[in-house]
Amino acid sequence: MSVPEALALIHSEVSETLEEYRDDDAEGFSKEIAGLLIRIFHLIGDLHLNIIPVLKSEMKKNKRRPYLHGRKNL
Repeated sequence: MSVPEALALIHSEVSETLEEYRDDDAEGFSKEIAGLLIRIFHLIGDLHLNIIPVLKSEMKKNKRRPYLHGRKNL
């Protein structure tokens, strides 16, 4: 599967997750989050990405950011 195809499927999972959230369906939302993670993990594996150091670095950066950094009222 190509990267654009994988990203399109991830986008589809995000849309389905939003739908479950809007429907206030906690079980459905959890299942869609799981599906989203599975698609992302497959992409990471297919590309042989060493994601753990990147995740740790991003988490460290995010800890130093102020609460709601860059967030606008919706």
